[in-house]
This record gives sequence, C-alpha cells and structure tokens, in this order.
Amino acid sequence: VLFGAQYVGFGVDRDVIRVGNEIGKFQKIRLRVLDNDIHINEIKVIYANGETDTLAVDADIPKNSRTSWIDLKGDRFIKEIQLNYRSRPSFKGQARIEVFGQYADGWLGPQGEGRKYNQGWVLLGAQTAGFVGFDKDVIPVGRNEGGFRKLRVTVKDRAITLNEVKVIFAGGEEEVIPVRTRVDAGGTYGPIDLKDGRRAAIDHIEAKYRSRFFDSSARGKGAAIVELWGQH
Repeated sequence: VLFGAQYVGFGVDRDVIRVGNEIGKFQKIRLRVLDNDIHINEIKVIYANGETDTLAVDADIPKNSRTSWIDLKGDRFIKEIQLNYRSRPSFKGQARIEVFGQYADGWLGPQGEGRKYNQGWVLLGAQTAGFVGFDKDVIPVGRNEGGFRKLRVTVKDRAITLNEVKVIFAGGEEEVIPVRTRVDAGGTYGPIDLKDGRRAAIDHIEAKYRSRFFDSSARGKGAAIVELWGQH
C-alpha cells in the first residue's frame, strides 16, 4: 500500500508522510526513490498510540530503486512517518520518495480485523497517476478470499481523469465499469456495486487513470495518488 510521496528539495532535510490511523495495521515498510539519488539518514515511525520506532538506515538509495522491506515493532496503527535525508546535488532537479507499507497478518480477508474499521472498507492498493496517457494499475486481491461487494476510488493531492475500472474474478470472468470522469483531489468515486452484490473471490483489479495537468487546487506540482478501497 502506498502511504504517500514527497519531492525532496536540495534545501530540505526532513519530511513527514502522514499515514492516518484509519488505514490499517502494518508490519513492514519500504521506500521507493525516483528521479534522483538520495541518502536516508533515519526513518522514524510515529504510531497512533504515541510510541515511536526509530529505524537507523544511513544508506544511499539510487534513483529508480527501492529498499528491502523494513520490519516494524509489532502490528499497530501508524500516525506518520518522518524522513531525515539529504539529496545529492545534481542538475536533474528533485528526487521523489514514496513510502509503502505491508499489512500485518490477519488484517485482510473476510474474517480479518480490517472489517472492524472504516465501515468495513479496506485499502487494497494505491499508486501515483502519471500525466501522459492512462496508467493501468493492477492490484492483486487474491488474499481476500470471499471477495468484495463494493469498490471505491479515492484521490489525493491532484485531480485525475478516471477512465475505467475492471474486476477480474478468480474464475476468469470480468466485470468492466466504464467511468471517464474527473475526480477532484480529496474526492471519491463510488461506491461501485459489483454485479449482483456478489461475494465471489477477486483475482485482481485493473484501474485506468491519469493526473490532470491543469488543477488550480493541486497540492504542489506532483502527480495524484489514487487509492482503491474494497468493502466485503
């Protein structure tokens, strides 16, 4: 699950990715770096109960690469992740850093703890949306045996054009939801009721979208973050 992204300026040495208590419990995180090399001095995880977890990294992360998974202290909700780093001066401009989390065991699934929160909505996946053409994001959800009855798309940081959502069930059958609409930053499309309100197991979901270049309400110059949620 993509928690969030920040652009690292050469004069900036600290950033905060706000995760939020409502997302879920996580046991691992990893970083992805795009556009430029950076050096991570330290990562600090602030949990919802106020406890902190300082991860000593002190590592160079080359552009267009990702770290290995980093274990957290137990399975708990995360309030925010603080990043302390330095970027390498170059003529290529800023680096983009993205933070991903891996759910704790027992959170997903029809009997999972995640059903007790967010009215049963579970964050299935998230990605950034490019500006050129329609990105096709493929989100595997096979671990969620029993499937979902509803889906929704939530957008952060910048408006998108949502083109299509396609659900591929475990048996190979597909359900295509043509959309072609604008979804503003902070907005949601859905809920989308799946055919006959079924609970059939879903193999994966494909979503096509792109960030809208002209959006006066966008947060910064970066791309949108698109989240796909499911409800049993």
